[in-house]
Amino acid sequence: MNNLYNVLKKIDDPNIILTFIDYKYIPLFNIFYSYFEKHNLKNLLLIALDLNTYNYLSKYENIHVFYIKYNLDNKDLFWKFRLSLINQIFKISMKNIIHTDSDCLWFKNILEEVKNLEYDIVGSIAYGFPEDLVKKHGFILCCGFYYIKYNVKTKDFFDKIINQNFNINDDQILMNTYIFNNKKSILNYNNHHLITKYIETNDNLEIAILSDSVVSRTYQESLYCFHPYLASKDINGKLYELYNKLKGK
Repeated sequence: MNNLYNVLKKIDDPNIILTFIDYKYIPLFNIFYSYFEKHNLKNLLLIALDLNTYNYLSKYENIHVFYIKYNLDNKDLFWKFRLSLINQIFKISMKNIIHTDSDCLWFKNILEEVKNLEYDIVGSIAYGFPEDLVKKHGFILCCGFYYIKYNVKTKDFFDKIINQNFNINDDQILMNTYIFNNKKSILNYNNHHLITKYIETNDNLEIAILSDSVVSRTYQESLYCFHPYLASKDINGKLYELYNKLKGK
């Protein structure tokens, strides 16, 4: 098993596509990868959270795998751990990063679209939590799919999020609290084929929010990415939900 620096050196692309996985979620990953592999991308980095997952994923030729042990039984602390590791990868690699959940299915190669957009961050839209921000603004950025370019404006972005002075571990709350507390303006994009919202922050970050026709929790054949809400607590229940949603039920 290589260290993180050595793993990142092998990714010969300015963009890293990143997701986290443990062994009980391998069946979901297999579905994710059945869509993803069709795009012939060789810059997918999987963070294996246990040794069984590392051994399983290492058989794939076009996947980069980094092993770091983490017990997901303590899921409340996982989100900040995830954010911190993404920050390490961002700083060490100095590359653009797409973070995608392993249940966010890539029907189309969305990287070809977002990498050419002139924004520092591109995120999918959500309407769940933080509830206070959704109530105030009508939307938030979903941490299940976002793209961040590495540049002088963004290189300390994750540090600023993590170092906010309140005791919260959830990455979606941390990220959106920082963005909206520092917003300079919010604009609606009514005629863009990908973007529905634009946020500029006081530190001059330009953030684009993708429309529901691009990445959505509601199944549509025309989507780039389908990121369903799977409410079941066990993996078999999640698989059953996913199969039904893919059938449009």
